[in-house]
Amino acid sequence: MEFKTLDELSEENKEKRAEEILKRPFYKKVWFYLTILFCIMFIFNLKFSIIIVQGQSMEPTYHEGNVRLALRQPIIDRYDAVCIRTNDRILIKRVIGLPGETVEYRDNMLYIDGQAIVDNYNHGKTSDFYVELGNDEYWCLGDNREHSMDSRVYGSFNLNQLLGELIK
Repeated sequence: MEFKTLDELSEENKEKRAEEILKRPFYKKVWFYLTILFCIMFIFNLKFSIIIVQGQSMEPTYHEGNVRLALRQPIIDRYDAVCIRTNDRILIKRVIGLPGETVEYRDNMLYIDGQAIVDNYNHGKTSDFYVELGNDEYWCLGDNREHSMDSRVYGSFNLNQLLGELIK
């Protein structure tokens, strides 16, 4: 009587399984691989969005035609580049103001809750404004401030409008 270790039995089972899969008819193999592909795409779609940059509002950070991944997550921080769903389009903008803050631009300088903040993403001149954000509101601006339709046009955005953060 011959005795085999668990590893040897496991290897035999793997080989038998592989042989069974190879012996299957072609159409069964295709369905198997399509099912796996569908599952991978479904899981990918739950966690990520593929975004194509349109327009010049985020230059020089992102350029027209760039393809980026957006990570769907509910945690949004200041200066994150995010995708925003509006009624008629998807926007890519940078988060400047967080819920409950006051955001002000005066003489091309950013003030959050009255404190001057260095904004390294401001390219161009930002016109003066003052806004108080509610508990679920974010203030988002394009990096190319002179050529951006952002919160200064659309107003503040709610968390449910933010699709996710762009992966660099």
